[in-house]
Amino acid sequence: MDDEPTTIPEILRIRAEINSDLKCFNFYDRYGLVSVMTPKEIYTLSGKFAHLLKSWGFQPGDVIANSLPNSPERIVTDFGIIMAGCILTNCQILEKDSESFCFAANKLCQFSAIVISAKSKNLTSQFFAPYLSTNNKTEMAHDVTISMAPSIQKLIVCDRNHQQLPHNSLMDTLREMNDKQYFEHDCLPSDLAFLSSTSGSSGLNKLVPATHKQVLDHGRSYKSSPHLIYFNDKPMGWTGGFPYDFLCSGTRRVLQVNTGDYFNDQQTQSPSILWNILTSTQCMGAVFSPCDLYQIMDHFQYNPPDYKLPFIAAGGQPIKKDFTKALGMLCNCMRMSYGSTEASVVAVDSVEDHNTFEDCYCGIVKNDVDIKIVDLQGNNMKHGMKGEIYLKGARVMKGYYSSSDNNVSERSGIFTKDGWYKTGDWGMLGEGRKLYCYGRKADVVSIDSTLVYHYHLSWPESILSKSPFIKACSIVGIQTGKGTAILCAFVVSKPGSHLTENNVIDFFDSQIVDTEYKNKMRLSYVDICETLPFLPNGKINNRVLKRIASEKINTRS
Repeated sequence: MDDEPTTIPEILRIRAEINSDLKCFNFYDRYGLVSVMTPKEIYTLSGKFAHLLKSWGFQPGDVIANSLPNSPERIVTDFGIIMAGCILTNCQILEKDSESFCFAANKLCQFSAIVISAKSKNLTSQFFAPYLSTNNKTEMAHDVTISMAPSIQKLIVCDRNHQQLPHNSLMDTLREMNDKQYFEHDCLPSDLAFLSSTSGSSGLNKLVPATHKQVLDHGRSYKSSPHLIYFNDKPMGWTGGFPYDFLCSGTRRVLQVNTGDYFNDQQTQSPSILWNILTSTQCMGAVFSPCDLYQIMDHFQYNPPDYKLPFIAAGGQPIKKDFTKALGMLCNCMRMSYGSTEASVVAVDSVEDHNTFEDCYCGIVKNDVDIKIVDLQGNNMKHGMKGEIYLKGARVMKGYYSSSDNNVSERSGIFTKDGWYKTGDWGMLGEGRKLYCYGRKADVVSIDSTLVYHYHLSWPESILSKSPFIKACSIVGIQTGKGTAILCAFVVSKPGSHLTENNVIDFFDSQIVDTEYKNKMRLSYVDICETLPFLPNGKINNRVLKRIASEKINTRS
């Protein structure tokens, strides 16, 4: 439609008018509903926060990073930053490691400010707490000098009411401001609104720039029903958690929080408590990471819940057939998808029969996306052959953001000369534009004379998953100084299993009949761990696993 809103402040204003009191964001803990946000309140309080930003000296185009957890405060500060004409980005990259933060702060976007919670236990808040002025105990905005990130001018402290808090909480402050203390920058559709951080699963985080129009185009690509109420507590700073669908469809979202002061961003609800929330709200669907879905399936495998969700959406990493056992147990339909921060939604499909699902199936490629599969030399592959996924389309990014080049997006190495975006994902295209994704191309190691890509490792992972004593596992390849690689398994054991490294290796070897494969795919190292490391978006942090494996192997040798 030609008259569709083209800026985020405009669409927030329309939402506030037509869906004024709709309960769009519903935060629950184990005892029930904690807080609700309506479009009218979101629009009003975001405009007041924009007024504060302007009063503190921020200008349109300044980059402000937000580290707050999912909460009403996160919603208001996110949209307030955008309504002030500033550029929002996610500071949860610091939750991964400070190296990524330094890279982003100094090389990518030159943050002007960071929004933090001083009382929070998350890493970002702990990192910046020493920089807060002891002389400024009554204001939210603290002037700072940070040698590792000289562009940062202020830390904006947003907290809840505590006995030791000398000033009003953020939400109380905004509600007490009068209606004249409001600001809405006259944004253009072409203005930058959001720098979305990539997961950094295979390296340092990068930032994908999106204008107001691109953010809204991304949201409209979901084609969500305005009547949808669903569960999704993925971090709002990541693509999978950003409220695109609220902006474009007015959907209602349910999120879980920790009991008491949930500003520590620790969501620790059990599957039973979570399902009680889904049941009481009559959610029509839920978005889970594969890890979360596995834990819920494990909890309910012998006693399925009475309430079945109409759909469950799972993504973030290749989905194995075992996950579709949720059909009938937890839901009536599973929605598969493939997408990325760089390319938005590429493929989607629904699966209703566990028996017809194939490992790593992602969905049918959308009509507005051009796709091809190429080999290591860039030659086109036929349907049914594996290679790297290349993409083209209006919603595919034009390059990564880099402030050092006068805000010109960085394109080197990620696009072909004729404009194809090289995803770095290894996949296959079947008949009817059916897409399969097996993992990252960069996760490749050489075992003897054989190149082993990460999607090959899904096979030994599936073997380990058959063990009645293994709850979860991941396998990484570590290149040695001898020009070959060894396979290392990280295993989470089930309670009471008393697994040992030898137990795991013996079980693995017993499942492989082919001698050649047994020699090539032999596990050289097994780590029995309490949990696997995950990134905030639900992907397994292979970078951490490889580092741990390398350190342990070096210690042994």
